[in-house]
This record gives sequence, structure tokens and C-alpha cells, in this order.
Amino acid sequence: MEQRLISELAEANAQIVLIRRDRDRLRNQAKRRRFDGFTFIQRRTALILYIMGDFDKRPVVWYLLSLMQLMPQNATEADRDSLYRVVEDWFLGSNDAEVDSFTRETFPGDASLFKRAQSILNDNTLRDWVFSMNVCKGLAPAGRDVAIKYDSICDTRMSAFGGLLPRRRHNLELSVNRSFFIRWRGRMAIKIGKIQTREAFTRTQIAAKVAVP
Repeated sequence: MEQRLISELAEANAQIVLIRRDRDRLRNQAKRRRFDGFTFIQRRTALILYIMGDFDKRPVVWYLLSLMQLMPQNATEADRDSLYRVVEDWFLGSNDAEVDSFTRETFPGDASLFKRAQSILNDNTLRDWVFSMNVCKGLAPAGRDVAIKYDSICDTRMSAFGGLLPRRRHNLELSVNRSFFIRWRGRMAIKIGKIQTREAFTRTQIAAKVAVP
């Protein structure tokens, strides 16, 4: 009798565990549907980035594409426009208090979200600089020049938005800094190195020599 009761109790506990798992799974599915497939934290980070980047389309779309594990060059212009409209709808659907919370640290954990947004803006600003050097001068800047420019961008942005300065990256003798820029090139689809200029190139051809196919 006692053994049978113990067995029935174990089965009942197992059923409770399964019911709780199903409840949590359905709750998480509903949450993701409510936020168009993105979690609350991802949505909040995107809106912080949207405002911090002066409503620039490229950084926030780049962030959402990275969440979807898509490289920017693999997304069509229609895909980018659609994602940008999603962010605009999020913003327009926010009340004044919510919009204010996107401009300053309001909730626990916000410091990491603002730091993430600043990092994304730094990456995109550096990428724009590399492409401007590429198109205007016909070359991709050397790794050391890119590292020095990255520190300069970080200094400028930190003075504008405050916060702690990130790690200095100009010393490429340190393996941690070399690894950082290897990963950065992968994230931003950038090559770094000289371009042969023995013949004339169009702007499109020059840019193609720097962009990773």
C-alpha cells in the first residue's frame, strides 16, 4: 500500500513538472509574438540604439539583423526597410515615460544595454570611416590606423554620452586587441589592407575591394 502511494505521488509530481514546462513554454511563445519575435530586452536595446544614433537606420537595422543571424550584405533593401519600420512602430507606440526611459538608465541592467548600444554605434562609425577612406583615397586603412581611429571615436562618443571609457585598442602588440579587430572585421564585413591602384576604378569597384563578398 505504501509503495503504491509513493509511486502515485511520484507520477503526480512528474505531471506537475510537465504542466509547468508547458505553461512556461506557452508564456514565452506569447511574449515573443507580442514583440514581433524579439524579446523585451532586445526591443529595448534597439530603441535605445535608435534614439542614441539620432534615428539613423543603419545601426539599428544592423543590430536586428545580427539577432536574426543574418549578415547585412545578405539582406535586401526591402528587408532593411521592413525592420526599420518595425522599430519606428515600436517607438511611435511608446508613451512619453517609455521614450524618456530610452534616453537614460532607468531599470536594473540598463547600463549594459546602453554600453551595447554605444559599442554598436562605435562599430558602425568606424566602418563608415573605413569606407570613406576606401572611396576617397582608394585604399583600406592599415590595421594600426583603424585601431587609432577606433580609440578616437570612443573618446568622442564617451564625452558626448558619458560613461566609462572602453579598453584602449591602439596597441596592436597585444593579442587581445588584434583579436578584437579580427572579430570586428567579421562583424562588419570589412577587409583591411592596401588596394592596388595601378588602374582607374569606379566607386563601386573600389568599395567592392573592401567589402567581404
